[in-house]
Amino acid sequence: MSSHYLYLTKQAEGAMRQAGFGIAGDQSGSRYCEAIDNDWSNRMPSDGFEIYPNEEDRTFAVSFISHFACYDGWDSCDAVVGTFSTIPAMLEAVRIWAKNCL
Repeated sequence: MSSHYLYLTKQAEGAMRQAGFGIAGDQSGSRYCEAIDNDWSNRMPSDGFEIYPNEEDRTFAVSFISHFACYDGWDSCDAVVGTFSTIPAMLEAVRIWAKNCL
Protein backbone atom coordinates (compact mmCIF):
# COMPACT_ATOMS: atom_id res chain seq x y z
CA MET A 1 0.00 0.00 0.00
CA SER A 2 1.39 3.42 -0.90
CA SER A 3 2.25 5.89 1.83
CA HIS A 4 -0.25 8.37 0.33
CA TYR A 5 -3.13 5.92 0.58
CA LEU A 6 -2.06 4.92 4.10
CA TYR A 7 -2.21 8.63 4.95
CA LEU A 8 -5.76 8.87 3.54
CA THR A 9 -6.78 5.82 5.61
CA LYS A 10 -5.39 7.49 8.74
CA GLN A 11 -7.37 10.62 7.82
CA ALA A 12 -10.54 8.53 7.56
CA GLU A 13 -9.86 6.92 10.94
CA GLY A 14 -9.22 10.34 12.48
CA ALA A 15 -12.47 11.69 11.04
CA MET A 16 -14.34 8.70 12.51
CA ARG A 17 -12.82 9.30 15.96
CA GLN A 18 -13.55 13.04 15.76
CA ALA A 19 -17.19 12.24 14.90
CA GLY A 20 -17.38 10.06 18.01
CA PHE A 21 -17.15 6.63 16.39
CA GLY A 22 -14.70 4.15 17.83
CA ILE A 23 -12.15 2.27 15.80
CA ALA A 24 -11.95 -1.44 16.61
CA GLY A 25 -9.11 -2.17 19.00
CA ASP A 26 -8.66 1.45 20.17
CA GLN A 27 -9.52 0.55 23.77
CA SER A 28 -9.63 -2.50 25.99
CA GLY A 29 -12.71 -4.58 25.44
CA SER A 30 -14.83 -6.50 27.91
CA ARG A 31 -13.44 -9.13 30.23
CA TYR A 32 -14.02 -12.78 29.46
CA CYS A 33 -13.19 -16.07 31.08
CA GLU A 34 -11.60 -18.90 29.17
CA ALA A 35 -12.96 -22.26 30.23
CA ILE A 36 -9.43 -23.67 30.19
CA ASP A 37 -7.92 -21.45 32.88
CA ASN A 38 -10.97 -19.88 34.63
CA ASP A 39 -9.15 -16.52 34.51
CA TRP A 40 -11.32 -13.40 34.24
CA SER A 41 -8.37 -11.06 33.63
CA ASN A 42 -8.50 -11.77 29.88
CA ARG A 43 -9.83 -8.95 27.67
CA MET A 44 -11.36 -9.04 24.22
CA PRO A 45 -10.51 -6.35 21.66
CA SER A 46 -12.94 -3.43 21.72
CA ASP A 47 -15.85 -3.22 19.31
CA GLY A 48 -15.72 -0.55 16.65
CA PHE A 49 -15.35 0.31 13.01
CA GLU A 50 -12.57 -0.95 10.76
CA ILE A 51 -11.50 0.69 7.52
CA TYR A 52 -10.16 -1.42 4.65
CA PRO A 53 -8.50 0.59 1.87
CA ASN A 54 -8.57 -0.52 -1.76
CA GLU A 55 -5.76 1.25 -3.56
CA GLU A 56 -6.78 0.03 -7.01
CA ASP A 57 -10.11 1.87 -7.13
CA ARG A 58 -9.18 4.48 -4.46
CA THR A 59 -12.03 3.58 -2.13
CA PHE A 60 -12.28 2.23 1.37
CA ALA A 61 -14.74 -0.22 2.83
CA VAL A 62 -16.06 0.19 6.36
CA SER A 63 -17.28 -2.60 8.66
CA PHE A 64 -18.41 -2.70 12.28
CA ILE A 65 -16.66 -5.42 14.29
CA SER A 66 -18.39 -6.85 17.37
CA HIS A 67 -16.58 -9.15 19.80
CA PHE A 68 -18.26 -11.68 22.07
CA ALA A 69 -17.21 -14.28 24.61
CA CYS A 70 -17.51 -17.97 23.80
CA TYR A 71 -16.49 -21.23 25.47
CA ASP A 72 -12.85 -21.20 24.42
CA GLY A 73 -12.19 -17.46 24.50
CA TRP A 74 -13.73 -14.84 22.23
CA ASP A 75 -14.82 -14.50 18.64
CA SER A 76 -16.06 -11.69 16.43
CA CYS A 77 -18.55 -10.93 13.72
CA ASP A 78 -18.67 -8.00 11.37
CA ALA A 79 -21.33 -6.05 9.54
CA VAL A 80 -20.40 -4.26 6.33
CA VAL A 81 -21.43 -0.61 6.35
CA GLY A 82 -20.39 0.13 2.76
CA THR A 83 -17.64 1.21 0.37
CA PHE A 84 -16.86 4.91 -0.04
CA SER A 85 -14.67 7.18 -2.11
CA THR A 86 -14.87 10.27 0.14
CA ILE A 87 -14.64 10.79 3.88
CA PRO A 88 -17.84 12.94 4.10
CA ALA A 89 -19.85 10.21 2.34
CA MET A 90 -18.38 7.61 4.70
CA LEU A 91 -19.23 9.64 7.81
CA GLU A 92 -22.81 10.23 6.70
CA ALA A 93 -23.36 6.54 5.97
CA VAL A 94 -21.78 5.53 9.30
CA ARG A 95 -24.03 7.99 11.17
CA ILE A 96 -27.12 6.51 9.53
CA TRP A 97 -25.94 2.94 10.05
CA ALA A 98 -25.11 3.54 13.73
CA LYS A 99 -28.49 5.20 14.35
CA ASN A 100 -30.34 2.23 12.85
CA CYS A 101 -28.13 -0.67 13.90
CA LEU A 102 -26.40 0.04 17.21
